[in-house]
Amino acid sequence: MILQIKTFLEKREQHIYSVVFAVSFILLLFKGPIVTDDTNSYLNAEISRFPGYVICINLFRFVFQSYFEYVLVAFQLILGFCAIRYALKTLGSVFNLNVGFKLALFVVLLSPYFQSIYVANNLTSEGLAFPFYIVFICSSLQFIFHERKNLLWLVATSFILLCLTRGQFIVCSLIIAFIYGLKHRKKILSKEKIMLLAVLLLLPLSVKLLDKTYRYLAYDQFVSTPYSYVNAVALPLFVSEKHDSDLFNNEDDKAIFKFAYARIDSLNLLSSKVKGQNMYTEPYFRYMRFHNDFPLICNQNIHSGGVHYYIDKGFTPAESYIKTEQTSKNLMWPLIKSNFKEYATLYAVSIAYGIKSIPLLIIIIILGIWAFSKSIKEFTALNGLVMLTVLLVVSNATIVAVACHSISRYLFYNDFMLLLAGLVLLHQLIMVTND
Repeated sequence: MILQIKTFLEKREQHIYSVVFAVSFILLLFKGPIVTDDTNSYLNAEISRFPGYVICINLFRFVFQSYFEYVLVAFQLILGFCAIRYALKTLGSVFNLNVGFKLALFVVLLSPYFQSIYVANNLTSEGLAFPFYIVFICSSLQFIFHERKNLLWLVATSFILLCLTRGQFIVCSLIIAFIYGLKHRKKILSKEKIMLLAVLLLLPLSVKLLDKTYRYLAYDQFVSTPYSYVNAVALPLFVSEKHDSDLFNNEDDKAIFKFAYARIDSLNLLSSKVKGQNMYTEPYFRYMRFHNDFPLICNQNIHSGGVHYYIDKGFTPAESYIKTEQTSKNLMWPLIKSNFKEYATLYAVSIAYGIKSIPLLIIIIILGIWAFSKSIKEFTALNGLVMLTVLLVVSNATIVAVACHSISRYLFYNDFMLLLAGLVLLHQLIMVTND
């Protein structure tokens, strides 16, 4: 019976994908576009937004005018489905997956389009970033494990598009370079390997330059996207104390800290105001207050307040965004240093929350150490995949925990990699057991 089902699925695999894609496209298109405050910030081309989605959404609005929202949803669905087909073909080939494993991956890859984030329907950067991420990872896997050096252009292009859309992935090319370098460590000084690694290592600098160039052309400001420190200062502000205002000598920094602190203090949105049931659960309750009320602590507080503060001083809106970003940077490190224990505790809870649980985080780290030690002796596809997955998951979780709060919208990207690593590990165990 099982053999018959397997044979049927193998014969109908491509038909299954096509039918599910077609039904999904119709259902999601009828659901319609989801417009949020984030959508409007992209439509208004706010200086705090990365250029990728700003250019995309405004291009669609210019071409399709009043119908652009539905056309954009359709485009994001088609782009995503093409990326998923590419992933299934690539991953099946690189890791020799059977049809059952590929169907499991198919479900996980498709699920973000139906979960609460509705990747394609939400008119936000995830609609582009998720397909770009899939293509980047899958082309990188071919580049590493199949020695497809000719695909470096696809790795580089998808990475640049990805990071110009969502900056949280800026370290990913460095991770790919590390895995590739580890695999070829014995020949790492050859001219070819040095050239390939140089391209991967220089990609983040290329993204930074392109990001600044866009902002110079659009706003006459040669700066990176001014929203990193505004987000990152939210947790240090949440754990701060009133007397921390004495840390700052600059008049603007001190004034912005005082009104930002006073606002969240009045709303009981300070870590010191949150009490748990006991010493073990208290950090979790404190983090969840921060997690649930992040917009009030950041967007509707230090960000909007800082921008209006500088506008009132005579700066343009674009200049005010940049000045608020600089002030947030000035506030961040002194506040962390002054409240380091509390900050480090909640930061660790944020990472664990993003990865779902502390035991799972521990397992992932142990697997990463195991894969690295194995790869030092002998690099295999299994070891390399596990190590790559661990680095991608942990790096994204740690970056997101610094940048803002650990919500699924920023963390779902690596779900298919976790499943892939688990399936390949399971296949290996089955093979060993059968032997």
